[in-house]
Amino acid sequence: MTMIITLEQRIAKIKTLEDVDIELTRAKKYAMGFRTKAKNASTLAEKLALGEKQKQAEKVLRQLRMAIWDIEDDIIAKKALQESAGLLLVDTRTTRIFINNI
Repeated sequence: MTMIITLEQRIAKIKTLEDVDIELTRAKKYAMGFRTKAKNASTLAEKLALGEKQKQAEKVLRQLRMAIWDIEDDIIAKKALQESAGLLLVDTRTTRIFINNI
């Protein structure tokens, strides 16, 4: 039995803003893949099983779409924090050099 990729697994793969779009596209294709497999299944049991997996994958896709704004905000905040920390280090070094030259 194939395991469904969870929301937490998808979010763990997202590190940059570009990753958000990539993961969203992957989630869409993943859900659509189950739909295609269900259409081509030969038995009713297979169709029902694949239909259930499709529902689960679409649920993850909906959750990802709802969480996108928060994920993007977190990425932007982390990037701003890293940049400000880098600026503080540069400012500190400049200040030390300036003080040592006086």
